[in-house]
Parts: sequence; C-alpha cells; structure tokens
Amino acid sequence: MKNSIFVIVSLLFPLGMQAQSNIGNHLAFMGIPMNGSLSTMVQRLQNTGFVELKDDDFDEFLDEETPLPAFMGYSEDRATMTGNFYGELCIIEIHADPESKNVYSIDGSYVTCYANLWQAERLLNALIARLSPIYGTGKYTSGNAKEKKYCIQNRYGRLILSIKKLELYSGENDGKFSVNFYFFDNYNDDFQAESESKTEKSQSEIYKVKEIPWQQKIPLF
Repeated sequence: MKNSIFVIVSLLFPLGMQAQSNIGNHLAFMGIPMNGSLSTMVQRLQNTGFVELKDDDFDEFLDEETPLPAFMGYSEDRATMTGNFYGELCIIEIHADPESKNVYSIDGSYVTCYANLWQAERLLNALIARLSPIYGTGKYTSGNAKEKKYCIQNRYGRLILSIKKLELYSGENDGKFSVNFYFFDNYNDDFQAESESKTEKSQSEIYKVKEIPWQQKIPLF
C-alpha cells in the first residue's frame, strides 16, 4: 500500500522536472527542448539522471540470456537510454533526422508490463492527469480491449500516450500490457509520419525478448 502511494505521488510530482510544454519553438521532453544534435540531447538527459545504453552495456543491464534486439543501442541518428519518467523506470529512444542531425522525436515504454488492462490504465490515467496541465487537453483516438491511445496536440508538437496488449511474441510478456509514450516536435513536421511508424515498430520489438529481472516485480496498481 505504501509503495502504491509513493508511485502515485511520484507520478504527480516528479522531482527536477520543469512544468513546460515547450522551450522556444520546440516541444519539451521533461523540461528539455527537443532540438539540437543527438549527442546534445543525450547529454541533457544524462544531467537529469538518464543513462545511455550502448551495445557493450546491454549484458550488464539485462540478464545474459535476454539480449535486446539489434535495433537498440546507438547509431548516428538514434540513441537508447534508461531512466525515470514520472515515477517509473523506462527505456527511451531518441531519434534525429539523418540529414539535419536535429532531434525530432523521443519514444519510450515503461519497463514493467502489466498483467491486465485495468492495471495499465491506472498508470495511463495518472500520466494523463500529470501531463495534460502542461501540454494541454487531448482526446482518445482509439480504445478497445487490446489498445488505447490518448493524443495531445499543441502548436509545438504532439504527445501520444498509449496502452498496447503484447501478442504473438516469444517470452513471458505474451498477453501483458505495455504503457508507452511518444513525443514529436512540430519543428520537424516533415519527419513525423515516418517517425510514428518507426517508433511504434520499435516499441513492439522491445517485447520480443523474454521478461527481464526488473519486470518481474509485483505490479503496484
């Protein structure tokens, strides 16, 4: 019970995060403007406590028998990091345009997968309550027994919060629900359609591996 209260409070009052939807003409992710180079964005997030994951780090981050798929890691236009996003451990990917080298999107998933839709909805609703006063009121764009999407659009970009049931994958996450988030900066509008397709694909790839040790904790909701 105490742990549940702590997580809810953490979601509502994350430490060190500025309540800003934008900085300049760019959408903000955790108070950080989504602009500049990939290395700059990585450094800014490291200053908030995020840790970059490179190929050599995955064996230490995961159980040796559950390697991440090859899409994760670092390239010239993508970096993978782990850290705290509104009270829960997550894995994020930062994407930069290969031509301009500017960051245009950040997507992520919470590490914990939930056994049923109700548990995942508790976390999704807490995120909506926390982010709506910052980014604006959004709306559900889809909703059924397997998936829910909540979209917030403002002049600086777009934020999508979603729940998805994991199916047709090997591993112990089959049938569980992931909680995901996507941030798109309007300044790089030309790359948003392609970005959404890529990030949703990469989210599904994460759960092709077997359940990793820190996913085995008892759900808090």
